[in-house]
Amino acid sequence: MSNTRRGAVKDAGELQIGEVNDCKVISLRKIEGYGTLRAFVDIRIGGSLVVRGCKVVEGKNGMFASMPRQMSKDGKWSSIVVPVDDSLRVHYAQTILKAYDEKKDECELLSA
Repeated sequence: MSNTRRGAVKDAGELQIGEVNDCKVISLRKIEGYGTLRAFVDIRIGGSLVVRGCKVVEGKNGMFASMPRQMSKDGKWSSIVVPVDDSLRVHYAQTILKAYDEKKDECELLSA
């Protein structure tokens, strides 16, 4: 199929899939007034997948990055995106935190 618009399906032969360790921050929105939350971050993985809603949080032991989560009907939080390899999780977190450190003073500010 040559139609690549949203909702269309491509032939597997046409796909150009990048490396899963190729992670780039494509959007960073600084947050003020929401407790320990410091920023929302969107990342692109392998040039083929965008993960929206990653978070930068200030914890007891310093800053950390969190992948998107949602609350279930029973009130428990569960991850939406889970890297299957621990080294990938660490790599994505380091990429997010590095971008936050470098761009936090020049990015869009959202406040309560």
